[in-house]
Amino acid sequence: MGETFNAFTINARSKHLLYMLEDIRTMLMQRWVKKRMEMEASTTIVCPNIQARLEKEKEKAAYCTPLLSNVNQYQVKDGLDKVKVDLAKRTCTCRKWDATGIPCYHVVAAIFDIHALVEDYVHPMYKREAYLRSYNYSIAPRPRERHWPKVEQPMIPPPIKIGPGRPRRKRRRDPHEDPKKSGKLTKHGLEVTYSICK
Repeated sequence: MGETFNAFTINARSKHLLYMLEDIRTMLMQRWVKKRMEMEASTTIVCPNIQARLEKEKEKAAYCTPLLSNVNQYQVKDGLDKVKVDLAKRTCTCRKWDATGIPCYHVVAAIFDIHALVEDYVHPMYKREAYLRSYNYSIAPRPRERHWPKVEQPMIPPPIKIGPGRPRRKRRRDPHEDPKKSGKLTKHGLEVTYSICK
């Protein structure tokens, strides 16, 4: 399993904002190319991680007994449990195939019974073509800031927007300011001790 984005950017996050963003851009630029080249070199129908999950499901499917009920419907016996698999609707009683798009071992057992390829029943988003489409784009390289073009444009602040209504004349008071004495705070939050017993 690949590292998380948090772990991927851990060293860059300690830098100044501009250099942090530049480091992340460079890492992503390299990562996209690497992922695309790895998949182009691969000959599998589905992504490598999904293929590894399918292999585990295939091992479990050896302990199931599929019983044909209709053209595309099976009753799969798994120990003392029985589930219904519909290959046409792509559903299984355990709901794992419905939720993930990856056939569970009940479905794999049914697919083995019709001598079909399990990878054909995986959702299209996990296929090689979808993966390559995701990494089809690239991040353009950028020179260092000393090669950036010089701009002679002065920096002008944004225009001041005046809100509707009459402008406020009095200052905003602190929530704990004494309303009777202007500028004086109340004793809110102050610890008071009795002078005799402390």
